[in-house]
Amino acid sequence: MQYACGKLALAQALEASGADFWPRSWRIPGVAIESICEEAFENGDSMTLIIKPNQGSQGSGISMVQSRDSFLRALRHVPADGAIVQAYVDRPMLLDGCKWDMRIYVLLVPIPNCNEHAVFLEEEGLVRVCTEEYRSPTADNLQRSMVHLTNYSLNKFSARFVHGGDPNDATSGSKRVLSAVLQRLEEEHNGSFSAEACWQALGTLARHTAEAILGQLAATYPACQQAHQDRLKRCFHVIGLDVLLDEEGTAWLLEANGRPSLLVDEIHPIAG
Repeated sequence: MQYACGKLALAQALEASGADFWPRSWRIPGVAIESICEEAFENGDSMTLIIKPNQGSQGSGISMVQSRDSFLRALRHVPADGAIVQAYVDRPMLLDGCKWDMRIYVLLVPIPNCNEHAVFLEEEGLVRVCTEEYRSPTADNLQRSMVHLTNYSLNKFSARFVHGGDPNDATSGSKRVLSAVLQRLEEEHNGSFSAEACWQALGTLARHTAEAILGQLAATYPACQQAHQDRLKRCFHVIGLDVLLDEEGTAWLLEANGRPSLLVDEIHPIAG
Protein backbone atom coordinates (compact mmCIF):
# COMPACT_ATOMS: atom_id res chain seq x y z
CA MET A 1 0.00 0.00 0.00
CA GLN A 2 2.85 2.39 0.81
CA TYR A 3 4.26 1.89 -2.68
CA ALA A 4 0.85 2.36 -4.31
CA CYS A 5 0.41 5.67 -2.46
CA GLY A 6 3.90 6.83 -3.41
CA LYS A 7 3.90 9.93 -5.54
CA LEU A 8 5.33 8.29 -8.66
CA ALA A 9 3.06 5.24 -8.62
CA LEU A 10 0.01 7.36 -7.80
CA ALA A 11 0.80 9.84 -10.58
CA GLN A 12 1.15 7.04 -13.12
CA ALA A 13 -2.15 5.46 -12.09
CA LEU A 14 -4.08 8.73 -12.05
CA GLU A 15 -2.69 9.86 -15.39
CA ALA A 16 -3.62 6.50 -16.93
CA SER A 17 -7.19 6.94 -15.65
CA GLY A 18 -7.43 10.50 -16.98
CA ALA A 19 -8.16 12.02 -13.56
CA ASP A 20 -9.04 15.69 -14.01
CA PHE A 21 -8.43 16.53 -10.33
CA TRP A 22 -4.69 15.80 -10.52
CA PRO A 23 -2.47 18.84 -11.28
CA ARG A 24 -0.21 18.76 -14.35
CA SER A 25 2.59 16.47 -13.26
CA TRP A 26 5.79 14.85 -14.48
CA ARG A 27 7.57 11.81 -13.07
CA ILE A 28 11.33 11.78 -12.48
CA PRO A 29 12.71 9.46 -13.70
CA GLY A 30 10.32 8.76 -16.52
CA VAL A 31 10.05 12.08 -18.32
CA ALA A 32 12.91 13.85 -20.08
CA ILE A 33 14.10 16.88 -18.12
CA GLU A 34 14.27 18.91 -21.31
CA SER A 35 10.61 18.18 -22.05
CA ILE A 36 9.61 19.49 -18.62
CA CYS A 37 11.67 22.65 -19.11
CA GLU A 38 10.15 23.31 -22.52
CA GLU A 39 6.59 22.98 -21.26
CA ALA A 40 7.09 24.80 -17.98
CA PHE A 41 9.46 27.64 -18.83
CA GLU A 42 9.79 28.20 -22.56
CA ASN A 43 6.25 28.73 -23.85
CA GLY A 44 5.83 32.34 -22.80
CA ASP A 45 3.88 31.56 -19.61
CA SER A 46 6.35 30.35 -17.02
CA MET A 47 4.95 27.96 -14.41
CA THR A 48 5.76 27.63 -10.76
CA LEU A 49 6.77 24.03 -10.14
CA ILE A 50 6.80 22.14 -6.86
CA ILE A 51 9.12 19.14 -6.53
CA LYS A 52 8.25 16.40 -4.03
CA PRO A 53 10.40 13.34 -3.25
CA ASN A 54 8.64 10.10 -4.15
CA GLN A 55 8.42 8.75 -0.61
CA GLY A 56 8.79 12.09 1.17
CA SER A 57 6.54 13.04 4.07
CA GLN A 58 5.92 15.93 6.47
CA GLY A 59 7.11 18.49 3.94
CA SER A 60 10.66 17.12 3.91
CA GLY A 61 12.68 17.70 0.74
CA ILE A 62 10.06 19.81 -1.05
CA SER A 63 11.28 22.66 -3.23
CA MET A 64 9.66 25.24 -5.52
CA VAL A 65 11.14 26.73 -8.69
CA GLN A 66 10.22 29.23 -11.37
CA SER A 67 13.07 28.98 -13.86
CA ARG A 68 15.05 26.44 -15.83
CA ASP A 69 18.25 27.12 -13.89
CA SER A 70 16.63 26.80 -10.47
CA PHE A 71 14.85 23.64 -11.61
CA LEU A 72 18.11 22.03 -12.71
CA ARG A 73 19.73 22.98 -9.39
CA ALA A 74 16.84 21.48 -7.43
CA LEU A 75 17.11 18.21 -9.34
CA ARG A 76 20.58 17.68 -7.87
CA HIS A 77 18.90 17.01 -4.53
CA VAL A 78 16.26 14.57 -5.78
CA PRO A 79 16.69 11.21 -4.00
CA ALA A 80 17.59 8.05 -5.89
CA ASP A 81 14.01 6.76 -5.95
CA GLY A 82 12.84 9.85 -7.82
CA ALA A 83 10.31 12.63 -7.37
CA ILE A 84 7.11 14.08 -8.72
CA VAL A 85 7.15 17.52 -10.33
CA GLN A 86 3.81 19.35 -10.31
CA ALA A 87 2.41 22.61 -11.53
CA TYR A 88 1.85 24.61 -8.34
CA VAL A 89 -1.76 25.71 -7.81
CA ASP A 90 -0.98 29.39 -7.30
CA ARG A 91 -4.53 30.73 -6.87
CA PRO A 92 -5.86 28.82 -3.88
CA MET A 93 -9.02 29.60 -1.97
CA LEU A 94 -7.91 31.40 1.20
CA LEU A 95 -8.98 31.42 4.83
CA ASP A 96 -8.34 34.73 6.56
CA GLY A 97 -5.73 35.52 3.92
CA CYS A 98 -3.87 32.23 4.39
CA LYS A 99 -3.49 29.15 2.25
CA TRP A 100 -5.06 25.95 3.58
CA ASP A 101 -5.78 22.41 2.53
CA MET A 102 -7.83 19.52 3.84
CA ARG A 103 -7.00 15.99 4.88
CA ILE A 104 -9.86 13.61 4.14
CA TYR A 105 -9.88 9.95 5.15
CA VAL A 106 -10.86 6.97 3.02
CA LEU A 107 -11.52 3.50 4.44
CA LEU A 108 -10.77 0.45 2.27
CA VAL A 109 -12.30 -2.90 3.30
CA PRO A 110 -11.72 -6.14 1.36
CA ILE A 111 -14.88 -7.86 0.17
CA PRO A 112 -14.69 -11.58 1.12
CA ASN A 113 -14.26 -14.04 -1.75
CA CYS A 114 -13.98 -11.19 -4.23
CA ASN A 115 -11.05 -9.30 -5.72
CA GLU A 116 -12.66 -5.99 -4.78
CA HIS A 117 -12.83 -3.52 -1.91
CA ALA A 118 -15.59 -1.45 -0.40
CA VAL A 119 -14.60 2.23 -0.30
CA PHE A 120 -15.93 4.66 2.33
CA LEU A 121 -15.29 8.40 2.74
CA GLU A 122 -15.21 9.64 6.33
CA GLU A 123 -17.88 12.33 6.82
CA GLU A 124 -15.44 14.63 8.60
CA GLY A 125 -12.00 15.92 7.73
CA LEU A 126 -9.18 18.10 8.97
CA VAL A 127 -8.29 21.59 7.72
CA ARG A 128 -4.66 22.71 8.00
CA VAL A 129 -3.99 26.44 7.73
CA CYS A 130 -0.64 28.04 6.93
CA THR A 131 0.76 30.31 9.62
CA GLU A 132 1.83 33.11 7.25
CA GLU A 133 -0.35 35.19 4.94
CA TYR A 134 -0.45 33.89 1.40
CA ARG A 135 1.42 35.63 -1.40
CA SER A 136 1.51 34.58 -5.03
CA PRO A 137 4.81 32.78 -5.60
CA THR A 138 7.76 34.97 -6.55
CA ALA A 139 11.51 34.55 -6.37
CA ASP A 140 11.42 36.46 -3.08
CA ASN A 141 9.01 34.16 -1.25
CA LEU A 142 9.43 30.69 -2.78
CA GLN A 143 11.54 29.59 0.20
CA ARG A 144 8.99 30.74 2.79
CA SER A 145 7.55 27.30 3.49
CA MET A 146 4.88 28.51 5.93
CA VAL A 147 3.37 30.67 3.18
CA HIS A 148 3.12 27.85 0.64
CA LEU A 149 3.15 24.53 2.54
CA THR A 150 0.29 23.56 4.84
CA ASN A 151 2.09 20.63 6.50
CA TYR A 152 1.41 20.57 10.23
CA SER A 153 4.90 19.18 10.82
CA LEU A 154 6.32 22.48 9.53
CA ASN A 155 3.81 25.05 10.72
CA LYS A 156 3.64 23.77 14.31
CA PHE A 157 7.08 25.30 14.94
CA SER A 158 5.88 28.80 14.01
CA ALA A 159 5.24 31.34 16.75
CA ARG A 160 2.02 32.11 14.82
CA PHE A 161 0.69 28.57 15.18
CA VAL A 162 -2.65 28.69 17.00
CA HIS A 163 -3.88 25.68 18.96
CA GLY A 164 -7.62 25.52 18.44
CA GLY A 165 -10.15 25.60 21.23
CA ASP A 166 -13.61 24.76 19.96
CA PRO A 167 -13.09 22.26 17.10
CA ASN A 168 -16.25 23.54 15.42
CA ASP A 169 -14.99 27.13 15.35
CA ALA A 170 -14.12 27.74 11.70
CA THR A 171 -12.67 31.20 12.38
CA SER A 172 -9.58 30.40 14.44
CA GLY A 173 -6.91 27.77 14.90
CA SER A 174 -4.22 26.39 12.63
CA LYS A 175 -6.21 23.13 12.59
CA ARG A 176 -9.96 23.24 12.04
CA VAL A 177 -12.82 20.87 11.40
CA LEU A 178 -13.59 20.53 7.69
CA SER A 179 -17.38 20.56 7.95
CA ALA A 180 -17.30 23.83 9.90
CA VAL A 181 -14.94 25.44 7.38
CA LEU A 182 -17.07 24.40 4.40
CA GLN A 183 -20.17 25.79 6.10
CA ARG A 184 -18.35 29.08 6.73
CA LEU A 185 -17.27 29.28 3.09
CA GLU A 186 -20.83 28.67 1.94
CA GLU A 187 -22.08 31.53 4.13
CA GLU A 188 -19.32 33.93 3.05
CA HIS A 189 -19.53 33.27 -0.69
CA ASN A 190 -23.19 34.24 -1.04
CA GLY A 191 -24.33 31.25 -3.06
CA SER A 192 -21.22 30.80 -5.22
CA PHE A 193 -19.92 27.98 -3.01
CA SER A 194 -21.87 24.95 -1.81
CA ALA A 195 -20.67 22.73 1.02
CA GLU A 196 -22.83 19.88 -0.27
CA ALA A 197 -21.44 20.18 -3.80
CA CYS A 198 -17.92 20.24 -2.39
CA TRP A 199 -18.54 17.01 -0.45
CA GLN A 200 -19.90 15.41 -3.63
CA ALA A 201 -16.75 16.43 -5.51
CA LEU A 202 -14.61 15.04 -2.69
CA GLY A 203 -16.52 11.78 -2.84
CA THR A 204 -15.85 11.46 -6.57
CA LEU A 205 -12.19 12.34 -6.08
CA ALA A 206 -11.84 9.82 -3.24
CA ARG A 207 -13.52 7.02 -5.20
CA HIS A 208 -11.40 7.50 -8.32
CA THR A 209 -8.20 7.82 -6.27
CA ALA A 210 -9.00 4.64 -4.34
CA GLU A 211 -9.67 2.81 -7.60
CA ALA A 212 -6.32 4.00 -8.97
CA ILE A 213 -4.50 2.83 -5.84
CA LEU A 214 -6.30 -0.51 -5.71
CA GLY A 215 -5.66 -1.06 -9.39
CA GLN A 216 -1.95 -1.20 -8.65
CA LEU A 217 -2.56 -3.96 -6.09
CA ALA A 218 -4.76 -6.06 -8.37
CA ALA A 219 -1.91 -8.23 -9.62
CA THR A 220 -0.81 -9.34 -6.16
CA TYR A 221 -4.08 -9.25 -4.24
CA PRO A 222 -5.60 -12.59 -5.43
CA ALA A 223 -2.55 -14.57 -4.28
CA CYS A 224 -2.54 -12.73 -0.96
CA GLN A 225 -6.26 -13.30 -0.56
CA GLN A 226 -5.90 -17.02 -1.15
CA ALA A 227 -3.01 -17.36 1.30
CA HIS A 228 -4.52 -15.22 4.06
CA GLN A 229 -8.27 -15.43 3.45
CA ASP A 230 -9.29 -15.68 7.11
CA ARG A 231 -7.06 -12.79 8.18
CA LEU A 232 -8.18 -10.56 5.31
CA LYS A 233 -11.77 -10.80 6.53
CA ARG A 234 -10.67 -8.76 9.54
CA CYS A 235 -8.46 -6.29 7.68
CA PHE A 236 -9.00 -2.70 6.63
CA HIS A 237 -6.84 0.22 5.56
CA VAL A 238 -7.22 3.97 6.04
CA ILE A 239 -5.59 6.34 3.57
CA GLY A 240 -5.38 10.10 3.91
CA LEU A 241 -5.91 12.34 0.88
CA ASP A 242 -4.61 15.92 0.86
CA VAL A 243 -6.88 18.14 -1.20
CA LEU A 244 -6.67 21.84 -2.11
CA LEU A 245 -9.49 24.08 -3.31
CA ASP A 246 -8.55 26.74 -5.84
CA GLU A 247 -10.15 30.17 -5.87
CA GLU A 248 -13.01 28.81 -8.00
CA GLY A 249 -13.72 26.03 -5.50
CA THR A 250 -12.32 23.27 -7.71
CA ALA A 251 -10.81 20.39 -5.72
CA TRP A 252 -7.26 19.28 -6.57
CA LEU A 253 -5.64 16.17 -5.13
CA LEU A 254 -2.12 16.95 -3.92
CA GLU A 255 -1.06 13.54 -2.64
CA ALA A 256 -2.15 10.35 -0.90
CA ASN A 257 -0.85 9.02 2.39
CA GLY A 258 -0.75 5.29 2.97
CA ARG A 259 -0.01 5.81 6.66
CA PRO A 260 -1.74 9.07 7.64
CA SER A 261 -0.78 10.36 11.07
CA LEU A 262 -3.44 9.76 13.71
CA LEU A 263 -1.29 10.93 16.61
CA VAL A 264 -2.78 13.02 19.41
CA ASP A 265 -0.61 16.10 20.06
CA GLU A 266 -3.02 17.94 22.34
CA ILE A 267 -5.13 16.82 25.29
CA HIS A 268 -7.75 19.14 26.78
CA PRO A 269 -9.77 18.41 29.91
CA ILE A 270 -13.53 18.15 29.53
CA ALA A 271 -15.36 20.80 31.52
CA GLY A 272 -17.28 19.48 34.54
